[in-house]
Order: sequence, then structure tokens, then C-alpha cells
Amino acid sequence: MTLGTDGTLYQPYENVFTAVNSDGSIKWSFDAQFPIATHHEGWTSTIHIIAQTPSNMTHYLLNAWDGNILWQRSSFDAGDCDLTNVLLLISGGTTYLVCKDSGVVRIEAIRVTDFGSEIDLWSRTLPGTEIDLAPDGGVLVRAVASGTNQHSLTALDPETGAVKWSREMDRFSGWALSKGDIFVSPTRCQSGCDQSGRHPPTPTYHKDVLRLSGENGSTLWNASCGAVKRHSSDQGPISGHNGEVYVHVSDMDYRILAFDSSGNTSWTLPCTASCPECYLQHATHHNDSTTEDIFVSQQIYLENLTDVSVCSGTTGRLLWNTSIAGHDLVTNIGPDGTILASDYLNGQAVAIRQGDEAWRARSFSQALMAPDGTAYLQHGKSGRYGVLSIDAVDTNGVHKWSRQWSPDLWV
Repeated sequence: MTLGTDGTLYQPYENVFTAVNSDGSIKWSFDAQFPIATHHEGWTSTIHIIAQTPSNMTHYLLNAWDGNILWQRSSFDAGDCDLTNVLLLISGGTTYLVCKDSGVVRIEAIRVTDFGSEIDLWSRTLPGTEIDLAPDGGVLVRAVASGTNQHSLTALDPETGAVKWSREMDRFSGWALSKGDIFVSPTRCQSGCDQSGRHPPTPTYHKDVLRLSGENGSTLWNASCGAVKRHSSDQGPISGHNGEVYVHVSDMDYRILAFDSSGNTSWTLPCTASCPECYLQHATHHNDSTTEDIFVSQQIYLENLTDVSVCSGTTGRLLWNTSIAGHDLVTNIGPDGTILASDYLNGQAVAIRQGDEAWRARSFSQALMAPDGTAYLQHGKSGRYGVLSIDAVDTNGVHKWSRQWSPDLWV
């Protein structure tokens, strides 16, 4: 389930792809004949869909207004790429179809013209475990050097797929883009690195933040996060909307360090969390044309209580803190700042607004929040015996409409 730039809700179910209007009516539907692996909204009002046939991956480009096919093409052989390993990366008119499997990435790059036609750019296969877009519209690929703590980051040229630059560094995961450059946060072992003995020592690590040139990969600056006891390479830096970069530090109750664009430590956010994934980031656009980075953190307690905190990354201030009944996993932040959480202990969706509980509804497996305050709550799952449904509720939690998909019923 994804939300288009025009407010259209897109929902794949097995081989059927449905576009739903904001009032719940069906805009159009498309039958790909085979299971849909992934989809992505393209430019010039198009939708990319990848379906897995018995022999290959079929790439469809649809008109987003009526669902008509603009073109289709065969891509990876089905035996070479599992359904769950396919992803689409789109930068302007360039589309990268990626198969990521067993430490190898296969990439097909095509260009979509203003008239919807396709131009083959390049394809290549290289070692990699992580891939995403680069500042210049090409791609960045992270690979792991077998048996070492060294990782590599490689930038591919968007026009030719040639290696633009590549460099090795200490172990890291993920990266952030800002002002044409790349931010990574590698961790290197300082002591207790040999874990082969019967009673190995507790290792200690040192965590850094590097700003790499998007043009040639050189280090523009290197800032220290200090010593840490955990590898903490499970989440990369987060780019701010004003040039800042934010980094989780596990030894500080997963607090976030904020660095300005020059690499100076600006402040430590007062929010704490149970894990690095227990944060969400959101940009608030103010009437004076300024933008503020907002972070939401959570700590779940055994006594059926969850602490939710909201901090400003831009100023380093705690905006508010509240305790909500239940074990609430914060999943979404709406454009108006409403926070949506899934209380998995009580099977409910919880909306929090300015520190107060706004409404509760039936729990969900996935959720989206639209600019008008509508929350789309998905229930169930696809599959031979699965039933999938979507409930739309307004900004006050009032039910607006529901839709259901199942193998033998589509309402």
C-alpha cells in the first residue's frame, strides 16, 4: 500500500493492482496475470509494476490516470531473482530495476522519455548487500569484504553504470544524503577484537561520522561520536532538512547526536528510545518558510505503558512527552504532526496529537497518513487464503470507508 502524489491510494493484491480514490471509489485496476513483486510511482504520471512470471520478471509502465499499459518488457530470469528480492529505484526519468540476493546485486537501468517510451541505458552485476540512490541520480552500493570488518561503498555513473569511485572503510550500514554529499557512520573495533577464545573479552568500538564527496568519495570531514560498547551499525545516519546529520549512539540510551554541516557536534537530543529503530523523523514546515526536524521516540515498559517523546532536531529541545496505555509501536507521523502507533498488546491503533490521545481504532498491519489527515489502516495479508482490507478514518478517527480484497471476492 502506497500513497501517490495526487492522493491516490495504490494497493497490490496477488496479481491485481488497484488505484483507489480518496473517497474509496475505484479509480482503475490492472491485472498483471502473475504475482506483483513491487511497484513505484514514476515521473510524468506513471506507475511502474514488476510481476514475476514463470520465466522472468515483467516490467510494466502504466498510465497513472487510467491504468493503461504504456509499455512492458521482460527483465531478470525468474530463477535468478526471488520475488522478495526485487526493488525499484527511480531518479527523475531514470529507473533502476534491482535484484539483491546472496551478496550480489543485479541492476538494469532504463530511461523513460516524456512520451512514455523506454531507452536502455546499461546493466551490470556486482557484489553488494545494500543499494540506494546517489546524489547525482546514480546508485550507491555497499559490499562486505568476506571475513573482515571492512566494507566498501561504490558509486555508479547514472549514464553508463561505470564505477565513478569506490572506497573501503570500517564496518557501516546505511547512509544519508545532504547537499550533494554522502554521510556514513562507520564503527571500528578498538579493543577485545579477538573473539575466538573460550572466554573472549568484551569488545569496545569507536564510532565516527564521515562526510564523503558525492563527486569523488573523498573524506570532507570526520567527526567522532566517541567510544561505544556495541557495534551499532544497524542503522545509518539521518539527514536533516537544514544540512544537519543525525546519528544514533547505543551507549547513550540510543540518544541522537546532531552534527552541523561542518561536522561540529551541535547537541544531543534529549529523547531516549528502546532501540535505534524506535525513532521516526518528520519535517514540519512553518509559516515563516523555515523547516524543523522532528523526532519521535518510544520506550515500552512491562507494566502496559509506553513513553512517547517528541524532540526538535533543529533546536535540540524536548517538545513534549506523554505516557500511553499499551505496548505501542510508533509507525507513522502525519503531515500535521499526528503520531500513529500500533498497540499490539490490546490490538488497537492509537493516534497521538500534541501529547494527547486523539483516537483509537482497530489495529493494523500497515498504515499511511494523507495530507488531509486521513489515516489508511490495512488489515490482513495477501495469499491463497488471505483476506486484505483497508479502513479509512478521518482526522478524528471517524470511519470514512472500507475496501476488501480476497482470492474469490473483491468488493
